Amino acid sequence: FRSIGSNAIRFTAAEFLDPSERVELEARRVPVRLGHSAYLTGLLDPQNIEAAVEALASFGRRIDALGIRDVRVVATSAVRESRNGAELVERVLRASGLRIETITGEEEARLVWLAVRDRFPLEGRWILADLGGGSLEVSVVRRSGIEWSESHPLGTVRLLEELGGTDPGSGDRLRALLARHSSTLRLPVLDDEGLAGLIATGGNIEALAKLAGAERDVRGVGRLPLSGLDALNRRLAELTYRQRVRKLGLREDRADVIVPAGRIYARVAELSGATEIVVPNVGVKDGVLMDLVAKSGAS
Repeated sequence: FRSIGSNAIRFTAAEFLDPSERVELEARRVPVRLGHSAYLTGLLDPQNIEAAVEALASFGRRIDALGIRDVRVVATSAVRESRNGAELVERVLRASGLRIETITGEEEARLVWLAVRDRFPLEGRWILADLGGGSLEVSVVRRSGIEWSESHPLGTVRLLEELGGTDPGSGDRLRALLARHSSTLRLPVLDDEGLAGLIATGGNIEALAKLAGAERDVRGVGRLPLSGLDALNRRLAELTYRQRVRKLGLREDRADVIVPAGRIYARVAELSGATEIVVPNVGVKDGVLMDLVAKSGAS
């Protein structure tokens, strides 16, 4: 499986012992920021296309070497919204034989729900927020399914691009941009059952929870108090990009996007009335793997 996101391309190979138990054979992450320039110009950058083709060709060789049978390659908002996304799809097919499937925001939400349901009990009704480089999917979910879902053009790389690609820090421009974009966020009117809480997914919330010292339970699920997130957001804003890399040990392609990410998650928590965020440490890639094995078993 490969996931082509706005900030990175991920490759995961796994062997399933049964539908609920798997052994990870290999996992790689290549920091190709396809969202760079794409959200402003509507075009994928030629250099990033080259880097993506090279990464996917190398993944294709690993698939052959590992003897993998079931493969799925998904691309999200950067490819979905770009006028030359088809060029990337065609070049990857020629170079590797891999067929890229450009998925909708609704499919992203479904895949994340599959992964969360496998990791977390989902008793009652929950808000599920999945934040990527190009979009934010907000859903109302329970174990039996998704009741409501909306995809918003509120991704971290997208925001950085609108800021000119510079470190956001605590500047007024970031606050104004977040206020303008987040004004479109809403939740549906719910009945008296209400909400059990907020679940958040994505690489940034996992990094935020780790920085805040949120411990994981035996299933790998962490809980981040909103007060802890607010304090961490203030600290991140006070540090420069280089300080976040050096002092906090963040990857270079995480140290910039984590600032708007923390603010977006805090805004979703505010809307949902949550005082803590459940972090299951799963995402689209886990949902795709589960979907693959389910369809393979059905066939």
